[in-house]
Amino acid sequence: MTEKDKITAGYGLHSQMLPMEMYFKEVYTPSGFIRPSEQLGFSKSHHLVLGYKRSFKYGVSFKIEGYYQKLFNIAVSQDSNTYSISNYGASFSESFPDYLTANGTGNNYGVDMTVEKFLDKGFYFLITSSLYQSFYTPSNGVEYNTAFNGNYTFNTLVGYEFKFKKGNKHQSSLTIDLRFTRNGGKRYTPILLEESIIADIEIRDYSKTNSLRYDDYMKGDLRIGFKIIGKKITQEWALDLQNMTNQKNVFLQQYDNNKKEITTTYQTGRLPIGLYRIYF
Repeated sequence: MTEKDKITAGYGLHSQMLPMEMYFKEVYTPSGFIRPSEQLGFSKSHHLVLGYKRSFKYGVSFKIEGYYQKLFNIAVSQDSNTYSISNYGASFSESFPDYLTANGTGNNYGVDMTVEKFLDKGFYFLITSSLYQSFYTPSNGVEYNTAFNGNYTFNTLVGYEFKFKKGNKHQSSLTIDLRFTRNGGKRYTPILLEESIIADIEIRDYSKTNSLRYDDYMKGDLRIGFKIIGKKITQEWALDLQNMTNQKNVFLQQYDNNKKEITTTYQTGRLPIGLYRIYF
């Protein structure tokens, strides 16, 4: 449009291979072992994006993008239930039905916004946010939230680099970074406590699949790094203090068969990480 304004548009047809274990999983039948999912093929999706970008002084830019994704050929169970590969990766333990079909669909859409300032005179920052929806339709024909549908995310990073001279050259630098993240809580399916106690095993209400969300995920990080630039090598020392406020973020809730109650497992609390690196 102008030297400072841009409008962008894009379309893509994308394919993605399923996890390898799905193609090669063997199922025993009276006639021997078979691989029922070997011919599933790839998941596919149409992507549409429309964006606007504005550039300002001092290396500052603003960008906003709206997008829509139509997913098809998605692996779901042959039986009528809520399983879909769209939720793959939401937990550390993954299982999938013996018999799958590529009849599932899904829809993702949202708006992404970015404000960025490139490194200039030692100062830089990056602010990103997204409002979005993510749905899938499994073999039972009902549309559900995916496990990843947190509805929004917000990230900000700000930092400053102090440079120190020796003679006419910069020989060392000190960098301080602050980072903050807030995401909508992870989706989950409610546990039926009374039914779980009676059955002596966890039972969830799959008629309300991914209908609930844990509390929002929040984390603040601090990083302090010092770098010495030599003639042949550069050395760097850094301390990365993850989750410096020791925020308790829910990882999952599950039924405890021994306690006969629902227990909560939390993600990592405050975690200091030291670093030493040599650049050749």
